Amino acid sequence: MAVGSRSVLSTTRWSRSACFTTLFTKAVLDAPNSAATRQFLEEARQQVTTTANREEALRYLLIARRLSHSPVYAKYNIACYQLSLTAVIMAAAQQKAIEWVMGVAFGVKSDLHAWIEVGKKPVLTSLDEQVEGIFQEVYRI
Repeated sequence: MAVGSRSVLSTTRWSRSACFTTLFTKAVLDAPNSAATRQFLEEARQQVTTTANREEALRYLLIARRLSHSPVYAKYNIACYQLSLTAVIMAAAQQKAIEWVMGVAFGVKSDLHAWIEVGKKPVLTSLDEQVEGIFQEVYRI
């Protein structure tokens, strides 16, 4: 599915839920292709006019989590990467910025994780892993 950020972000004929569903699909399908994801994010960020507040960021994350439970996406492995990326893209569709962060934890079990932040503070639901003091940031956009 080829969806350019300009066409999705500037359209007025789509309902909000249809637009979010399309953006979520893009995040899920492009997840293995990080170059395409970065390019899409860069284009989407050019549309941003303001920073989302914590409540808005949490709402986008909750919408992404709800979409991930749809039977349409049952065959995909929906994890922190896709959920956080979808929240960032949904915010950009509303011309708002959310920081997307990826990090790594070292220890008995090494782990990779992706999350969103507003004002350098993680935005998490009750289902998300804690990141402060556990994960070291390796990438931020």
